[in-house]
Amino acid sequence: LPEEAVIFASAPNYGQALAEAYRLFQERLQESPVLREWWAQADPARHGGPDLATVIEKVRGFSGFLGDEIVLAAVDTGGPRRIVPLVLAEVRRPGLREFLEDELARLPPEGERHPVTIVGEGEVPGPDGRERGLYILLRGGMMAVSVDGADLARLAAPLPVLRRADVLPAQLPHAAGRRR
Repeated sequence: LPEEAVIFASAPNYGQALAEAYRLFQERLQESPVLREWWAQADPARHGGPDLATVIEKVRGFSGFLGDEIVLAAVDTGGPRRIVPLVLAEVRRPGLREFLEDELARLPPEGERHPVTIVGEGEVPGPDGRERGLYILLRGGMMAVSVDGADLARLAAPLPVLRRADVLPAQLPHAAGRRR
């Protein structure tokens, strides 16, 4: 984590568990007339909201690219926004950038630009990095997400560059502290 982190927390990647819970919910819907009746009234899709199956599948699809843990931090940048959120995760499968780009292409842009910008190794957000939006940095087997594009590369600089051949998943907690 960057030295400027003032608080952090780690959470398990629950994507697969969420998909399994939804599968069990669907089974119970088939078995219970009372639950089916309740769901017919409560289903967000029936009230103009998102279809729960679609949301669950998108979360499961995204989480399938990530490691077992997701780190959330609040970082004091000393800049105009002062405290910004930073989300970090190991990327375990290739294709995350393409997955995100495909999903983002389905969303309508806000104004003249999309509210999410994906950057890779060597790509630094330009002067618009201080504008409203979400910035996703993908590099060296890691993902860093922040609302502060201009500081994202600096905040993610201390991240280890993980290569599948170098570090087995069970070694990840130790690899983060290892200096190269």
